[in-house]
Amino acid sequence: MDVEKYVNSKAFIFFEWTYRLIIMNLLNLSIIITMSFGFWVLFIAIQKMTYFYLAILLTLLGLIITSIASFKTIKDLSGYRRSGLYKTYFSNLWFSFKDLWFIELLILIVYAFLLGSSLTYSLILNHEDFTYDFIGIVYTVGYWLDWILLFFLTQAVISFWAVYSHFQMTKWNYIKASFYMSFKLFLPTLLAGIFFFLTPVLIIVLGLILSPMLSLLLISFFSLFGITLPQYLYFRMIKGKYAYLTKNPDDIQDFDKYELEKENENEI
Repeated sequence: MDVEKYVNSKAFIFFEWTYRLIIMNLLNLSIIITMSFGFWVLFIAIQKMTYFYLAILLTLLGLIITSIASFKTIKDLSGYRRSGLYKTYFSNLWFSFKDLWFIELLILIVYAFLLGSSLTYSLILNHEDFTYDFIGIVYTVGYWLDWILLFFLTQAVISFWAVYSHFQMTKWNYIKASFYMSFKLFLPTLLAGIFFFLTPVLIIVLGLILSPMLSLLLISFFSLFGITLPQYLYFRMIKGKYAYLTKNPDDIQDFDKYELEKENENEI
């Protein structure tokens, strides 16, 4: 048997990446659960909302940290780096926390503020004494503005996976580049976000309204692929753009020429 031919076959690559995505997804979920498990238990046992909010914040923080590590691992293992999966993942996990703790904490604070603000606005808007006077309009605008800001923040966080994985920048430039690339590559970033949040939403909707059994199947799917599969698909969508930018970093604000170069290559 030609081992090299077998290793480079599409079937082998498919099963290899399936294994990688499952392992990374399970590692992500394990770390997220470990970080927030204590507060979830306290909330269930004592029914105190403080523990609920802390559990949500630690779950979100765990998701931010692990998603950065798993995306960078996908990027590293897609190139010439041949280190083992576990070594690469935990190395990226450590450095993503060590180098980016300030940005991750800042993201968490902004998310907490916007989610708390939207919840407050929602309670006001749904109060029985609420009226659409001038103050009521201000509250309504504030509520929808919160959700718009949450949308763009999430787009920037998704873009941050790729920016951090491909470039070495200062913390402030990471933030600026992430927002810039979220607009520059708006469609693939949007698709990644939709796919990322689609399964959890379907789990809730199906579990509460339609079919609990189908909801259990989606929970199984999410536990295996819910985080890393959307990341892998996003990486495949933006790989060519970022490969160009790593070789031509000065073109980060005008990399539409990548499309022209690609067309010229196809014509030759």
